[in-house]
Amino acid sequence: MTTYVREKLLKNKPFIIFIFILYFLYTGYLFPSKGPDNPATGKKALEKSLIFPGLGQLIEKKYFNGILFITGELFCITNFLINNSRGNEAYENYKIADTTENAIIWREKVEKYDKKRNIFLLAGAGIWILNLVDIFIHIKKKYKRNISLSIKNGKNNKISLGIGYSF
Repeated sequence: MTTYVREKLLKNKPFIIFIFILYFLYTGYLFPSKGPDNPATGKKALEKSLIFPGLGQLIEKKYFNGILFITGELFCITNFLINNSRGNEAYENYKIADTTENAIIWREKVEKYDKKRNIFLLAGAGIWILNLVDIFIHIKKKYKRNISLSIKNGKNNKISLGIGYSF
C-alpha cells in the first residue's frame, strides 16, 4: 500500500467505521427478521452486543442506549487510534533526535500519548462491559429465560467469555 493511500485511510478512520456499520445495516445483518417477542431475537441481540457495543440494544429497540454505546465506543476507538498514531510519530522523532534536550522532549510526548492511548483503551473496554451488562439484564427481564454470562480463566491463563442460553 502506498504511503499516500495509508495516510488517507488513517485520516478517515471514523468515516470507514461508519461505512462498515452502514454496510451491516443495509445487508440486514444487524436487525434480524424475526418478531420482537421471539427469544431467538434476544440471543441475536446478545451476540451483536458481543461483536460491537450498542448493536444488541438497537435490535431490542432501545435506541437511546444503543446510540449511546455506539457513540461512546467509536469515540474511544477513534481517540485510541489518534493517540497511538501520534505516539508512534513522537517515538520516530525521539529515535532521530540530535540533542539530548530534543530526545527528552520527544520521550515525554511519547509517554503522554501512550498514557492517553491506554486510557481510551480501558474506557472502550469499560463501555463494552457496560453494554453487555445492559443487554444481559434487558434480555433476562424481557424473555424470562435462563441466560448466563461468564468470564472464566481459560487454557494457558487466557480469559474466556461464555454465554449460556436455554429455551
